[in-house]
Amino acid sequence: MGREVRTVGVDFSRGQLRGAVDIAPPAAVVQGDMAALPFSAGGFDAVTAYHSLIHILAAEQQAVIDEFARVLRPGGRVLVTAGTVDWRGTNPDWLDTGVEMQWQIAGAGATRGQLAAAGFTITDNWTGTVNLDGNEEWVFLAGRLDG
Repeated sequence: MGREVRTVGVDFSRGQLRGAVDIAPPAAVVQGDMAALPFSAGGFDAVTAYHSLIHILAAEQQAVIDEFARVLRPGGRVLVTAGTVDWRGTNPDWLDTGVEMQWQIAGAGATRGQLAAAGFTITDNWTGTVNLDGNEEWVFLAGRLDG
């Protein structure tokens, strides 16, 4: 028999959280910063970060992955997406909001290194096509927190 799962979504943007409530109604949503998650240490079994690290400055991405490790219990799991190559870009009027959006994609090799530095062992990885602004290749990295 499986155990009950509680899902929590975190985003910096209130607008994104409102959208999350519509598509994932059983999930709790919390406005927060990935670099300083508003949760106790060791309180989660898993962290999933799809297309989110890419919106963090490259110099701060290690701190975010370290924060994922902090909130996970020992042996906890992580699943993140990484770009296939290092890439930087901006859009000065993202989604016609007048707000600039930036992307800093570290590339899969760098993300693997960041996960290892935070204490994760990569348990699986694969490349898949995701249709964001076209058919783009992304690397999915699954890991387990050592300890």
